[in-house]
Amino acid sequence: INSRAIPEPQLLIKDHKKKKDGHYPTRLVILATNFAATFSKIGYMGIKNFFDDNGVRYDKYTIQQASDLKQKLEKLNLRKEEVTIMSLDIVNMYPSTKLSLIKQAICHYTRNLSTTNRNTIERCLEMIAFGMKTTLVRFQDRYYNYKGVVEHGKEETGDDENGLAIGAYEAAFCADTSATFVYEMCEDILGRLRYAGTYCDDGLAIFKGKKTIIEAIRWLRRFQRKVNKVVGGDFFQFTAE
Repeated sequence: INSRAIPEPQLLIKDHKKKKDGHYPTRLVILATNFAATFSKIGYMGIKNFFDDNGVRYDKYTIQQASDLKQKLEKLNLRKEEVTIMSLDIVNMYPSTKLSLIKQAICHYTRNLSTTNRNTIERCLEMIAFGMKTTLVRFQDRYYNYKGVVEHGKEETGDDENGLAIGAYEAAFCADTSATFVYEMCEDILGRLRYAGTYCDDGLAIFKGKKTIIEAIRWLRRFQRKVNKVVGGDFFQFTAE
């Protein structure tokens, strides 16, 4: 703190979105580089390397890039009049991705690894947790400890309630892994679709046949109830068009 090596938050204007009440939506970005960021960086890289070296598939529902999505959809031979396409969005994905969900996802994907590897990954998780709970930001010459999403009138309890900061080294990997984990745990609902995938906070669901708005709303509510059950709360919310 004395060296002032604490990043200032940046407010980005999302001018690619539609205006709401005359204003563009914004996104608060917490820069990654601070004195504790190295711990999270090493932690997530360690876990990712263990996954890759041991053939752990942690991206079953992750859309890697546009060309990958295009190839998968072309193989389905979809016809517009025979399907319903729903765009899913995770509300405030990064701060909503709490440490508790990250731990849950990582433990799921490491369940078949050796005890030695799982112990090492546990140390990596501890490093990520340390980095997440010591993310300091400076605003108007005052210092704040970043926590993520805090519901109005509710105080956070414990480090597992900390959320990811956009711009942190571990953010993309942990957010994508957590989202894919949620999708996998909801396969009893998603498995009936022609296609389901997610890229960061943006998801795509393709239904067989035409759905009415009421049917789509009912499906989304059923899906959200299952998500709440999986993550152990209502902090990971989906919207849809």
